[in-house]
Amino acid sequence: MSAEARPVAVVTGANRGIGYCLAAGLGRGGFRVVVHARTQEKAAGAVAELSAKVEEGRFEPVAAELADPEAIAGAAEEILRRHPRIRVLVNNAGITNWDRRTTVEGFEETLAVNHFGYVRFTEPLLPALRAEAEAQGEARIVSLSSGLHAKALDLGILEDPARYGGRKAYAQTKLLNLLHAFDLDRRLEGTGIS
Repeated sequence: MSAEARPVAVVTGANRGIGYCLAAGLGRGGFRVVVHARTQEKAAGAVAELSAKVEEGRFEPVAAELADPEAIAGAAEEILRRHPRIRVLVNNAGITNWDRRTTVEGFEETLAVNHFGYVRFTEPLLPALRAEAEAQGEARIVSLSSGLHAKALDLGILEDPARYGGRKAYAQTKLLNLLHAFDLDRRLEGTGIS
């Protein structure tokens, strides 16, 4: 199968850990995989490693800092330019900060990356997912969460530095990942995107 004929998967945070393993598995499964990382250097490094292990030509890099909405928009534009149809989007990238940090927009950084990053990366790619679902009958969005979502009871910790805890902030974002996935499922019902 030519590289152009392969279904496309996009995996965020694919330069290490779960995302790297998912990218490798998707590549082995016949997908052309867009490998996202925070920097072009990390994305290109992961592509080189994956290409050596799986097969050259199945992987391509894209970079975006998920705390930066402009970087996300640029990466999404780049992906859409290359791939008008996407079969699978895996929202995997995430961080845990032990000290409270804020983004340029003033958001707590764990929230910005782990939740807003998923939303801001998914929304502009929906047309390509819809195009794939119309052409092939299905497309899929996978958003990784964590069992820690069950400990997410205090959203105030994201705004109050005195109450901040890295593990608590992470748990909050994992609950928000689930809520976003449930909302997407409701909004996309009947489109062929699951």
